[in-house]
Amino acid sequence: MVSHAGRKAMLLILALGTLSAEPIVTYTVGGSAGNWSLDFTVDNTTNQELYFFGVLLPVPDVTGSPTGWYPTIWPTWSNSSFGGSSTVYNNNWVIVGFSPDAIGSGNSLGGFDALVTTPTAPASIRWFAFTCDNSFFCSGNPYTGGDNFNTVDDPGFEGTASIVPEPSALLLTAAGITAVALRRRHSTSGTKL
Repeated sequence: MVSHAGRKAMLLILALGTLSAEPIVTYTVGGSAGNWSLDFTVDNTTNQELYFFGVLLPVPDVTGSPTGWYPTIWPTWSNSSFGGSSTVYNNNWVIVGFSPDAIGSGNSLGGFDALVTTPTAPASIRWFAFTCDNSFFCSGNPYTGGDNFNTVDDPGFEGTASIVPEPSALLLTAAGITAVALRRRHSTSGTKL
């Protein structure tokens, strides 16, 4: 038999398991000064389908889109009339109608590509996304998480994308950490390198 406290703990765990979280956006950078190629990946951590996504860059310059995603329908977008910020996003992708190309709950999609011609690559980028439930043209239930604007049937999200380091940079970082650890280990044991 489960005690009252145990039952409350189980209910809390079940409730937490049903909460949704806002999408996560990351990007990689390729190219060189004045010719940066950005590739965005959207992780849909909500309980709905994600159908609209955009970023704020110095200028509009979409260079690639995943299948079924269109960058020319809303070349600029502001969330202010939906309860979001007044930021004007200028590189945007959206699916049209009942598309199987929406990003399903728990899935990720990359290939949202744009070009930036600044001397240095951007270290962070503002983004927005919209998801929807079966009240609209998507699948899923009303959104149960937080950090959103608009409605639970068609919530909007805004955030800052983080850059994913290139694999070579990760290897250099790992090598540096290993060298420091070895140096510490040898210096504490009295052995010189």
